Amino acid sequence: MNNCTFFGMRPGKEHRDFCWGDLQLKRDSEGNCFIEFNIERQTKTRTGENPRNIREKKPKMYEDKRNADRCPVNTYLAYKEHRPTSMMTDESPFYLAVNNENPKPGQMWFKCSPLGVNSMRSMLKEHDKRFVARNR
Repeated sequence: MNNCTFFGMRPGKEHRDFCWGDLQLKRDSEGNCFIEFNIERQTKTRTGENPRNIREKKPKMYEDKRNADRCPVNTYLAYKEHRPTSMMTDESPFYLAVNNENPKPGQMWFKCSPLGVNSMRSMLKEHDKRFVARNR
């Protein structure tokens, strides 16, 4: 949901092609943490035909120090903590399948395989419904 909101990603192919290395955790000169969208792949509106059609600045999502439960940086760090080590390479899929076998303490919450297309689509559709209802 944060990737749609902060980085303008469309549901579907953009999310399916999204890799772990496309984001980088950084700190600004004032010490604030943020996540930067580093590698932008071709999209429906940015096909690569026009080399000037690039964003002037890389999109970022900053930490929310006032509301830790809704902070995108905290969410990213929690997700990172529960990913398998083998899925931390830059080329690894960003979205991983959930480990449904009641994880024991220390066991990974996610499998070493990408989240299925249908699961991803249904998750993003649900997000879109909530977003539209909230902004009416």
